[in-house]
Amino acid sequence: MINKKSFAALCALSAVFIFTLASAAFALSPQEFSYSVELRGNSSANGIYMSKISPAMVENSLPGFLDLRVYAPNTTEIPYIIVDNRLPAEYIDNYYSLTIADYSENTDSVSLTATMPDKRQPIEIIELETGARDFKKNVTIYASDDKINWIEVLNEPYFDFSSKVDFRKTSFKFQQKLNNKYYKFVMYDASVSLKTGKSISLKYEGLDFSTEEFAERKVKIDRISAKTGFNVKKDATTTYCEKIFDKLNVIKDKNNNSIIDINARIPFDRITFDISSLYYNRAVRVFASDTGAEDSYSQLASFTLYNYPDSEFRASRNELWFSSIKRNYYRFVIENKNNPALEIRKIKLEFVEKNILFRRRTKDMTIIS
Repeated sequence: MINKKSFAALCALSAVFIFTLASAAFALSPQEFSYSVELRGNSSANGIYMSKISPAMVENSLPGFLDLRVYAPNTTEIPYIIVDNRLPAEYIDNYYSLTIADYSENTDSVSLTATMPDKRQPIEIIELETGARDFKKNVTIYASDDKINWIEVLNEPYFDFSSKVDFRKTSFKFQQKLNNKYYKFVMYDASVSLKTGKSISLKYEGLDFSTEEFAERKVKIDRISAKTGFNVKKDATTTYCEKIFDKLNVIKDKNNNSIIDINARIPFDRITFDISSLYYNRAVRVFASDTGAEDSYSQLASFTLYNYPDSEFRASRNELWFSSIKRNYYRFVIENKNNPALEIRKIKLEFVEKNILFRRRTKDMTIIS
């Protein structure tokens, strides 16, 4: 007896491909599967039937839906394919490279003037692209249409602390979209705040963002670019399924790391942590296992969680974008070092929703695994 699980059907490819994909699997009768569910969905005029793969189907199937079969009521096996639930996007021209028109150095600052293309849309984001690391500056941005009358539009930090922590900011987002022809960038050392005249200092749990060696370093700007918004595509959508874990068992190891194990039985494309702690910076390692045995976990990814809410360098990161096939167990190791453990309320796993697609032969069909 083969212990199988759930399945799904998806978007329409050619009939040849559907048949070839299904015919590669050996024949089984519906009685040999441990899970089944009735399929109901939408069908097109050409007889293509589409139904969503539910989270329950995902949990009861093998990774990659290798054990998924679709049967008609008369036990005839139906070929199928599976696709992600993504709406194709229309690309729009929203990225512009600015031409540097002027450069000058002063005692305590450098100034760059850049020109937008004649054909353009109003922009929301400007980035000073650089390969430099470990620097800390302040940038004031001015806008003009004649290079004579300038209006200040933004004043923000510009920095990279990558030798200490995964923390970097090289782009600037305006409060409203701008359509000016010229932009001027005045870059100062960050040892003195332009607005208060006071020294900038941020130290937290061994992280020092006021180190003066950063302030004196020159930064080479490789390119200045602008965008109409964060999304490069228009009307692109991806539908996600989610599973939330809010009853977490957090244990400590001998190194003061917080260890969280969850029995998930799903894949993921994004992990989000709901954290009640205010200030934090923690390295996190993600492991996976199919059995949950202590020696069976293998590392999938590592990243950094951080939150600096009340500083000139305010920024936050509480999610990991990383795709994993379905694994039964996931382990999160949060490196606290000498710091108190983070207060984590819940962990959310999300994966791209999938559809199952096949040629409709009868009104109702059964999906089993």
